[in-house]
Amino acid sequence: MLISRRASSARKTRNAEPTWQEPYQLVAQQLLGKVQLAEFVETASRVARNSSITLVALHREQLPLARQFVCELRKWADPERASLLWLCNDAASCAFLQQNGFEKMTFPPAEGYLLVERLRVALYASMLGYNVLLADPGAVWLKNPWPWLVGPFDVIAAPEQRFGEGYGFPLGADFLCVRSSSASISLLLRLLQRAEVARAQTVREAASIFGDALNEEL
Repeated sequence: MLISRRASSARKTRNAEPTWQEPYQLVAQQLLGKVQLAEFVETASRVARNSSITLVALHREQLPLARQFVCELRKWADPERASLLWLCNDAASCAFLQQNGFEKMTFPPAEGYLLVERLRVALYASMLGYNVLLADPGAVWLKNPWPWLVGPFDVIAAPEQRFGEGYGFPLGADFLCVRSSSASISLLLRLLQRAEVARAQTVREAASIFGDALNEEL
């Protein structure tokens, strides 16, 4: 089950447009280093299909989930040709991705379990015109999701199974598709700003920070 929302809804109109005048100046100052920017452009050109790309952040604690993810993926697709770009920052995760032939970007070890890095890459990809699917290795794909991710939306997300916490019908952050649009870029920027302030101590906490921010912004 998926839920689509317009990031530029009436109560968010004031935030519907980017807040900067020169996007690439923002990229240079806040997102990725020059080497990483060049690496992403080159890698995305190989990975993306129909101007769309999937970003999956992997930490060593998630390796059992990643093995199941890859096992199911191989039942219906060639992992080496799927539009997946993995992000890793520890030796075990990067070695797993290398052994399985996945395209990856490697980051230095840091706090936050790749939450900030994933949002930075997603924001840069959206600014370059890519539609971005932020996926979690724990959310196994039984089929190719991209044929269903169509329509006049800014954001599509799966509902999260935690009712009664003030959101009514909360969105989960383990399957989030963001179309390249002004409203979505603005949303990603706000999510990134919030993630940079938070200091996640576990993978679960990083997911919670991301999910809470997403629901509050939408």
